[in-house]
Amino acid sequence: MEGPGNAGPGGGVTEPRPEDRDVTHDPAAPETAPPPRRRGRAWWWVLAVLGALLLILALLPTLLGGALLARFGTPAGVSADRVTGPLWAPNLSGVRVNIPGLTGEAGRVGVTVAGVNPLTRVVRLNVQASDAALNLKLQELFGGGGGAGGSGGGWKVVLGNLDVQRTRLTVDGTGFNVPDGRFTVTPGQGGALAVRGATRDGDLNADVLVAEKAGANVFTMNLDADARVLNHYWPGVTAGRITGRYVLGDGPIRGDLRVTDAALRVPEAKFVTVTSIAGTATHRGDDIRLNLAGRGWNGPVTATGGVDLKAQNWSVTADATPTVSGLARALGTTGDGNLKVRVTAGGWSTVRVKAYAQGAGTLAGVGFSNANAEYTFLSEDGNVAGQTNDLAFSADTALGGAAQKLAGRWAFGREGRVSVNGTLAQKALDVEGRIDANNLLTFDGQGLGGPLRGTFALEGSRLNAVLNPTFGAAGARVALSGTPENLRARVTDGQAGPFTGLSGTAAFDRRGLRVDLGAASLNLDRNFRGTWAARNLSGSGVTLTGGGRIDLTGGDVTGTLNATVPGVPQPLLGPLDLNYVQQRGTFTAGSQRLTWNGDAFGLRARNLAVAGGLRVTGDVTVTNTLKAFGSLRAVGAGVTLSAEGNGTTAQLRGTSNGVTVLADADLRAPYRVQARVAGADIRGNVTLDSGVRFSLTTRGDTASGTVDGETITANGRVNLGALRPLLPGLNLGGTLDLNLAGRGGSARVNAQAAGAAVRGTLTRQ
Repeated sequence: MEGPGNAGPGGGVTEPRPEDRDVTHDPAAPETAPPPRRRGRAWWWVLAVLGALLLILALLPTLLGGALLARFGTPAGVSADRVTGPLWAPNLSGVRVNIPGLTGEAGRVGVTVAGVNPLTRVVRLNVQASDAALNLKLQELFGGGGGAGGSGGGWKVVLGNLDVQRTRLTVDGTGFNVPDGRFTVTPGQGGALAVRGATRDGDLNADVLVAEKAGANVFTMNLDADARVLNHYWPGVTAGRITGRYVLGDGPIRGDLRVTDAALRVPEAKFVTVTSIAGTATHRGDDIRLNLAGRGWNGPVTATGGVDLKAQNWSVTADATPTVSGLARALGTTGDGNLKVRVTAGGWSTVRVKAYAQGAGTLAGVGFSNANAEYTFLSEDGNVAGQTNDLAFSADTALGGAAQKLAGRWAFGREGRVSVNGTLAQKALDVEGRIDANNLLTFDGQGLGGPLRGTFALEGSRLNAVLNPTFGAAGARVALSGTPENLRARVTDGQAGPFTGLSGTAAFDRRGLRVDLGAASLNLDRNFRGTWAARNLSGSGVTLTGGGRIDLTGGDVTGTLNATVPGVPQPLLGPLDLNYVQQRGTFTAGSQRLTWNGDAFGLRARNLAVAGGLRVTGDVTVTNTLKAFGSLRAVGAGVTLSAEGNGTTAQLRGTSNGVTVLADADLRAPYRVQARVAGADIRGNVTLDSGVRFSLTTRGDTASGTVDGETITANGRVNLGALRPLLPGLNLGGTLDLNLAGRGGSARVNAQAAGAAVRGTLTRQ
């Protein structure tokens, strides 16, 4: 029961009930105020209703937020475990988002209305999020139809402050041509968002600052990224940093980027590298400009370009002046010279690329000049099947000091042709090659004095080839297989002058070239320089032992050689110094000296001991066409022999025990030798034609025939009396009748010697 002092609904004192009023009039009492009007009482009810409505609005998210979010949020892909807070600043806990392109969870999301401007119809919101994990699929997010931006009725919603705590972001760039990545978003300095993360190729970081200008959000992104993130677009970047700033939402897009300490390597040709790349890229609306500079093959490289997004056109021009030494170092060899390269490219849906290269110098010991290469690429509207992708090249080379011409044209992925013509090691070089659609080069032709053939797979660089090098009396069959970095060879049927039956193996890899032919070996580095060795290398009575240094490409061979030669009792030991590219050399053994100069071979003999107790002295030069110049004289044990060469002829004279033999030799085929004995009726002729052909005339009797190995054919008579001056002590006389054929036949003897008669028949079996 309320008393007089109880507070009523209006917060004042309650009026007394009518039955409690004293109706006795007190003249001394003052006159009471009239009762309040009902209009004042209504205002109290209005205030009470407004207060209740405000309370309901404040508690609406808590009371009905779950039901409203389930009714309207689920179709939109948004749900939450709990909704609290007032209507103008709701808080959502356990938020889940599942819309095309975006899925994830957030521990807490809060939204606060920072301001409303009815004149500009702009609502400014502050958003706070924490403990979020989001997955972004750009293809789904941007691939569908565009959604409405902002609220209905022309109102715009802009972001005031964005506070993100402990948030992880995973980006799937499939179908949208951006790299995949995993990122964390945390508060940064100055109110910015610090986005830190990594792609498969490198880190990608940004500080994002959200501001408002003219009723719209302006996003400023300060980027700092590993340049290798560009491998998503072209897998050749190996180092570098990209820094700069992008501004979006403040008019046309603006971007300024800087590249520092970058490097690249062309995946299809790993020896093509560019380092120390630095430069800038600017982006202004529809216009992008690029300026870069670096170093490639020890020479400068510059590139300028631009993109006109509105006109849908881009263009790039690159110039380089690399050195051959830089190229050689990249290939693991040596060289010198200069190159000049220019590349122009551009287009949009139709792309055109043109590249030119020129140069001259020496690479891996091979000189080249007038080298030209032209590359053309054309792809119309992405039509790969009908594109142009061609390379034409030519060069003059000097392999082995000889002249060759290299030329070719290659339509990549289709077919090509290449040819090498000229000479090599004084032998004709004529090789033709064909490249098929599978990038397999098949070649055949003539080279190194014999036929050659093989295949080379441009993809994988695998070589299979058979060569038959032949140099006069030297030759072999060489079967090659492997890659240029790991090549194996099998040598069979090898011959080098008197040394026959040579066989063995060879290997070329990162350590160099190694050849093992048993009695002869080579051990060379990648520049084909190293050592040679011979260990009792024997053939036709000649035995060689020695070793030294060799430059296979330069041709230098030096060292010490010990040679055992038939007819020379003592070994010849001394230094060897020759160059087979320049075709010169010397071998000096004491006072004896052998020389090589082009097609001429010289002998300087000084008291050289030979078989039969003779000693030889003289100087003679013989060419590889068997022209002889000079003279030799051998003396000893009552015998004197002399020979004098006069080009294609030579005169021989021998004296023994008072008997002199004179001979004239023709050094041209069939190499006829005419001999006679001074003071005797003996004459003879010898020629080399399908064996040795001879005829001997003695006192009018003639015998003739041929000798070919063990096959002997001879007919006629020899007058033994004519030989009496040669054998004065025997008082020789009589005849010898020959009847030999093949491996058989007979010879009938009817002779007198030292007063005795000798008669009989000798039979060959």
